[in-house]
Amino acid sequence: MIDEKKVRKMTWLSVYENGIGAKDLKMNLQTQSTYTALRLIESVIIVTFIFLVCTALYGFRFYMKLMSASQDLSILRQFIPLGVVYLVILILTLIITKIWCGRKYRAMKKRVMEYDRNLYRLKKYLDEKDPD
Repeated sequence: MIDEKKVRKMTWLSVYENGIGAKDLKMNLQTQSTYTALRLIESVIIVTFIFLVCTALYGFRFYMKLMSASQDLSILRQFIPLGVVYLVILILTLIITKIWCGRKYRAMKKRVMEYDRNLYRLKKYLDEKDPD
């Protein structure tokens, strides 16, 4: 005879494992500080790449000015505010990433703890049904 309670518990666990649980269980292998550090490094790389592309486009816009006034250092002064903008954007991105990763990790921990509780309940239920 099929035990409906066992089937329901196993189905719930399977749905979690094949859905959002796949990412949660991988993320659970890392500590919060490791997970956050990896996301921060990723953010720095992405922001730097996007900023360099934008700076290159900005530089191409003034290419003729740069070539005609190669001895004039005032053109280089235009890039100093870009450095300040880069630092501000980078700091804001790092703050937002740290907050977002912390919230995401804590939510994942709650889901994994619930999954573990349900897994333990299923094991306990199976042990009561079939004590071997």
